[in-house]
Amino acid sequence: MNTFEIWEHQPQEQEGNYLFSGTFYVTKGVSDKLSGQEISDIYGYIQKLAQEKNLDYLQVFPES
Repeated sequence: MNTFEIWEHQPQEQEGNYLFSGTFYVTKGVSDKLSGQEISDIYGYIQKLAQEKNLDYLQVFPES
């Protein structure tokens, strides 16, 4: 199944001067719930967005 059929990236709720440093953290709760493939897919997606846009340090992916 496609990761992004389950997890949908949400737009940032607040603007600011915070930039994504490239360090990617996954909480234990997230790592317990998501597969390694899902985490890898989301990580790649965030890296791509970081190159294209200014990103906040927190990105949200609720289940669709």
